[in-house]
Amino acid sequence: MRLTGLLLLASLLLTVATGPAHAVNLPPDFDVFTIGGATTFNQPVAVAFAPDGRIFVAEKRGRIYVMVPDSNAAEPLSGYIKQEPPFLEIEDDVLNHWDRGLLGLTLDPDFANNRWGYIAYMVETNGITGGPPDLVEDSYTRVERLQASVADPNLADESTRQILIGETWSTGIPSTHTSHTTGTLVFGNDGTLLISHGDGAHFDGVDPGGLDPGSFLPGRVSSDQDIGAFRAHYLGSMSGKVLRVDPATGDGLPSNPWFDPGDARSPQSRVWAKGLRNPYRMDIKPGSGSTNPADGDPGLLAIADVGWGAWEELNLCRGGEDFGWPCYEGTEAEGQYQNQNPAHSGCTGDDSYVTYGTESWPHGSGTSVPFSGLTGFAAVGATFQTGPGWPSNYRDLVYFTDYVTRWIYALRLDENNDPVELIEFATDTATPVELRFDPYSDDLFSIDYNAGQILRYAYTGPGGGGQAPSKPTGLAGTGANAEARLTWNFNPEIDVAGYLVYRSASDTGPWTQITPQLVTTNSYSDLGLINGQSYWYHIEAVDDEIPPLTSPASDPVEVIPTSKSWEFYTPHPGPTLTSLAAPDPFPVQITVPDPNTSPNYDLWTSNNRAVQYRRTGIADEDFVLETTITLQDFVDTEQFHTGIIVGFSTFDALLFGPYRGTGLRLERIGAGNVASFANTSTKMDLRVVRTGSDYSFEFRTDASQPWDVVYVYNESLPPDFTGIVGKTWDVDVGLVIDIERLGLNELPPVAQATADQLIGPAPHSVQFGSTSFDPDGNYLSYSWDFGDGGSATSESPSHVFTAPGPYEVILTVVDAAGYAAADTLAVFAEGNQTPTAQIDAPDDGLEFINSGAPIALAATGSDPDDVVGSLVFGWSIDLRSGATFTPGYLSPLDGASSSFVPDVADTGQGVSWDVILTVTDPGGLSARDT
Repeated sequence: MRLTGLLLLASLLLTVATGPAHAVNLPPDFDVFTIGGATTFNQPVAVAFAPDGRIFVAEKRGRIYVMVPDSNAAEPLSGYIKQEPPFLEIEDDVLNHWDRGLLGLTLDPDFANNRWGYIAYMVETNGITGGPPDLVEDSYTRVERLQASVADPNLADESTRQILIGETWSTGIPSTHTSHTTGTLVFGNDGTLLISHGDGAHFDGVDPGGLDPGSFLPGRVSSDQDIGAFRAHYLGSMSGKVLRVDPATGDGLPSNPWFDPGDARSPQSRVWAKGLRNPYRMDIKPGSGSTNPADGDPGLLAIADVGWGAWEELNLCRGGEDFGWPCYEGTEAEGQYQNQNPAHSGCTGDDSYVTYGTESWPHGSGTSVPFSGLTGFAAVGATFQTGPGWPSNYRDLVYFTDYVTRWIYALRLDENNDPVELIEFATDTATPVELRFDPYSDDLFSIDYNAGQILRYAYTGPGGGGQAPSKPTGLAGTGANAEARLTWNFNPEIDVAGYLVYRSASDTGPWTQITPQLVTTNSYSDLGLINGQSYWYHIEAVDDEIPPLTSPASDPVEVIPTSKSWEFYTPHPGPTLTSLAAPDPFPVQITVPDPNTSPNYDLWTSNNRAVQYRRTGIADEDFVLETTITLQDFVDTEQFHTGIIVGFSTFDALLFGPYRGTGLRLERIGAGNVASFANTSTKMDLRVVRTGSDYSFEFRTDASQPWDVVYVYNESLPPDFTGIVGKTWDVDVGLVIDIERLGLNELPPVAQATADQLIGPAPHSVQFGSTSFDPDGNYLSYSWDFGDGGSATSESPSHVFTAPGPYEVILTVVDAAGYAAADTLAVFAEGNQTPTAQIDAPDDGLEFINSGAPIALAATGSDPDDVVGSLVFGWSIDLRSGATFTPGYLSPLDGASSSFVPDVADTGQGVSWDVILTVTDPGGLSARDT
C-alpha cells in the first residue's frame, strides 16, 4: 500500500508556495517550455532520454510513461505525446510513502540496441494491495533492470525484470524512516552503473540507532547496521553512499576503492563514495574519466546532498571520498552526532578524512562558500552541460538547484575541475525535483513536482533550440574531370550539425539528396558526372535537435564539369595482372609493389624483353601518373586492365625506361588507328616534364642524346587528347601504356563500418562490412580492431567474440595519401541470461478448507544458457494472519515439485499464504514467480 507525501521536504516540515512556470527569471534568449503542453503526471520524479527523442518519465507511485515527439506540433520544443498504457506499472511492488517510491530511472548508454532500462524503488514490504494507506516505515531499496519490448518499444517486457540489488530485505539498502532513501541511477563513462542512496535514518531528531527495531528483525537488515545516520560512514552498509556496480549483475567492481575480493556483492565492494546524508540527485560529466571499467575512473560526479539543520551541499566526486556526514555537515562539525556515545563510526575532531562540499550554502542566514550569495534548504539537482547547443557563457558548467528557494545556479570549473565562477541561471523556478541535461538536444530538463509537469529550459537565440537554422549562403561550384566541387559559408548558428546536398537537372527541381549522411565541413565533391552536362545544386543546414530542424534551401548554383586530363592525385598501390596470353607467345606479368618501398616497377617480361618503370632518386610520392595498360591488336583493340599508379614527388621530370624495342605514339581517344612516332629495337627513355601548365612528353634513344619532345599537353587544351607509349613486337600485336591524368588527393576518406548483429549471446559471431569511401576515388586499406585482441585487414571480415562483455570495434581506413579515418561499433556478447520461473500449482487465489492435507507445489523453469536439469528450484512460504505478516513462515522447500501443509487456522482474522518460487541458474542469476 502506498501513502503519498510532500517529496523530499518531509524532513523540513514546511510547505512552499510556488509561482507559475512562466514567472521564472532567465537570461536573455532563454525560455522554458512545458513538455506535452497541458500534459500532467502523478508526482513525477525522474526523466531519462532515449537517442530517438523519446522521454521516459517516472512517477513516484510506480509508473513510467513514454513521451514521443509530435512531428506535427506547432512548437517542437514542447511537442510531445504521452503514450498510454504506461511503459511500466509496478505500483503493487512500490512503497509510495512520504518521500519514498520509485525515484531512480536511467537508460543504458546502448539503449538503442540492447533496450535495457534501470529503476530503483522502495519495496512494498507488507504485500497488502487495494487497502488503506500503508503506514509502515521499515523497508528497503531495490535496484532492477528490464528491457523495452521488441514488439512495442513504448512498453516494458516485464519478463526481463532482473534484480541487481535487493532480492530480499537482507540484501536491500535499508530505510528505517520516511526519507533519505532511493536516489539517482546514472551510467559512468566506462559503462558502469552508479547509484546514490540516503542514510535511511530519521530526520526528526538525532538518530544514532536503536529507534527502529522492526528493520532489524531476523531475516531483515543485519543488526550491525542498526546505527542510524552513522550508516553513511560505515562500509558494512550501502546507506548514505554512492555505489558503483556491474550493470549486468549488480556486483561491485574490482576497481572500486573498498572492493572485497572474497565477496563482490558485499556492501563495501559496491561502495564508491560515503559520508552522504541524502544524495537524492547526481550526474556524471560527459567525456570525463576513462572508458575502461578496470581503470576505476567512471568520470566526475556532481552530487546534490540534502542537508539536515544547517547546510546544503554540491559535492564533486571522483571516487573514494568521505563527505563527512553525520560527523560533519557543510563546513562545520555536527555536534549532536559528534557527541554521541559511542560515535559508531569514529566521529572525531580530526577532519582530515573529510571532503568538504564544492559549494555549500546555509539554511536562512549565513554565507555560502566558497562563493557567497546562496541560501536554501534542499539541494535536489546537479547536472553537467557540455554540449554545443548553448552559448559559451552557459556551456561546460555544472548546474544545481534548491527545491525551497527555487533557483538554478551553475559553477564553472577549471581544467582540474576546481570551481572558479558562480553563475546565476534561473530564479523563481517551479518546484524542482529533477535537473537533467538531455545529451541529445543539449537542453536542460526539470520537473515541476507540484504541477506534475516536465519543463524544458532551452536557448532560443540565434541557433538555439526550436529554431531552424538560417538559409545557407555562399554556395559556389566548379566543375572539372567529371566532378563538381562545391563550397559554402558555415552557418552562424551554434547548433548546426551539418549539411545536406541536393542535385537536379534544372534550377527548379525536382531535387534529389545525394549525401548519405550530414556533411560536417563546408565543401563537397560530387563525382562520376558527365562532362559537358549541366547540374544544379542547393544545400540545407540541419541542427542537432531531436527531431532535427532543417533550414530553407540555399540559392541554387549551376556546375558544368569539363574534362581535364591532368590533375594532381596521390599515389596508391596498383593491382596485379598475371598470365595474359597473346600470340608469339606473349605471357605478361605486371607487378606494382608499394611505391614507398620499391624503386622499380616491373611491367612485363617476354622472352628476353624486360621493361621497367624506374624511379630516379625520388623519396616521397606527392604526385602520381595514372596509366592504362592495354594489350592491343591494331585491328581489334582490347583493354585488359586499368589503373596502374606510378609515383613521383619532384615533378620537374619523371623518367620512364629504359624501354627496348618500344614504339612511342599518340592517338585521339576512341581513334581506331595508332600512329607510331618511333619504332626501333634500341633502348628508349621516356619522360614527362612540367613547365607551368604545360606537360611535355619527351623521349631519347641514348643517354647522350637530347630529349625529343613528341607531345605537349596544356590544361587549356580540349580534353580528348591522351599520350600513349607503346611496345610493338610485330605488325599486329603491341602493348600500349595510355597516360591518362595527374592528380592531387585533397580529401580524407570516410569510414563507415557495418555489422549484421551487434548483440548476441557469447560466443557471438558477427559479420562485419564497410561502406567506406574516398571522395578522391582512391583505393582504401582496411584495419579492424575487434577489441578482444583480434584484428583483420579485409573489407568484410567475420569475427567471433567468445567471452561475454562489451567490445569496441574500430575500423580504420587509409587512403593512398596516408589520410586515415575511423568508425566505431559497439558489440555486446551477452553472458549468462536470466532464467524464467513459473508456478504451475497451486493456482493463484486458490481457496481451501484447512483439513491438514498438503498443498502440492509444481513449477517449470527454463534457461537459454544452461543444460536441462541445471536449474535449482526453491520455495518460500509466507504467512498473512490478520494484520500480521510473517515472511519465511515455513522452512524453505526445494525441487520443481514439493508440497506444504498449512497449519494455521482462520478463526475470522483472515489467513492467506504467499508462495514464492525462485529459479536459479548455475551462474547465480535467478527469476521469481509468486
